[in-house]
Amino acid sequence: MAAAMDAPTPPPQPLVCPTCGAAGQSSAACRRCHSDLRLLQHLVTRRAAELPTLARALAAGRWAEALLSAQYIHTLRQDEESFRLLAVCQLLNEQFAAACDTHRQYRAIIQQRH
Repeated sequence: MAAAMDAPTPPPQPLVCPTCGAAGQSSAACRRCHSDLRLLQHLVTRRAAELPTLARALAAGRWAEALLSAQYIHTLRQDEESFRLLAVCQLLNEQFAAACDTHRQYRAIIQQRH
């Protein structure tokens, strides 16, 4: 999976504070509510570091490795991209029922937002 976190790197994109919803966070604390965002930054950084691992596994046709990587990415942060990656990897591993369940979970989350 991703390398150990010896040297923290900044997150690849601005974050949204999970406490108050302030967008565009890039420091260790939310500028509005002062919540500590270091753990969230760490998760986003680990997820970004895992994406190339997933891409290499897919390019090499290592479906089982790709599935593990997609599951790890999805565990770190569930969003549209992680649902898609997970479902595709499940399909490539012939886990059709799991891919269908992943799609259903994604649709349920989208319907809750609207």
